[in-house]
Amino acid sequence: HACVFSKGGKMEYVITIDAGTTNFKVMLYDTKGKVCFSSIRHYWPEFQKNQKVRQSVESWKNALFGTMREISGYLDEKGILPEAVVVASQRASVIPFDSSGTPLCRAFMWQDKTTVAQCDKLSAEIPVRDAYLKTGLRIDPYFSAPKIIWFRENEPDIYRKSAKFAGVQDYIIYLLTGNFVTDHTQASRTLLFDITERKWSEEMLAAAGVSASLLPDLVPPGSRAGSICKSFSEAAGLREGTPVLIAGGDQQAAAI
Repeated sequence: HACVFSKGGKMEYVITIDAGTTNFKVMLYDTKGKVCFSSIRHYWPEFQKNQKVRQSVESWKNALFGTMREISGYLDEKGILPEAVVVASQRASVIPFDSSGTPLCRAFMWQDKTTVAQCDKLSAEIPVRDAYLKTGLRIDPYFSAPKIIWFRENEPDIYRKSAKFAGVQDYIIYLLTGNFVTDHTQASRTLLFDITERKWSEEMLAAAGVSASLLPDLVPPGSRAGSICKSFSEAAGLREGTPVLIAGGDQQAAAI
């Protein structure tokens, strides 16, 4: 993404955010690919009994605001106005949000293996081969759909209050822009995305009993997801209106 922002030989800059499994890293690149500044925060998921894994949603929010305040200080000191903020993250973790965008509980992490029963029910609703041809995935606890089904069956109050089920990247994008948006690479780890048609799969949604309205809007990776909103600008010091690009899943980005 850094090489996109070179106009007439002028040196320009882009901020990248990588929300990983054990750390949160923010870096400032110039258009030659040089790292000019970086800030990092560490955190860890909570590994519990019976392969249950959760994480405080505040860990990502605190990491985002902390690192972005640091990089904003550097930008002010150097007189730099970044061209964009680009976000990538871990995949397949699930966070339920109410209609005001408030997380309703801790994140259901990608490492969690407690949804075998939900996978079995999903397999009973749609043949495994059909699910694979639609999504490119096997039916497995790693992915998002069984986690959403788990909330419906085990935490009905949370499920009833939920307006969106989103991932870590989607949450970061929401904090930056106020928009619930995800990209195709993240969606392709949900078991609900048609990888051929590039849209939420009606067949998989029906099999899981999940409404598309509970999921973020879809955009291709590399798309503009919105702009830095006023509330984030005031809290973290980054210029309001700065474009926010959605880079995609960390492993897909690493593969490229």
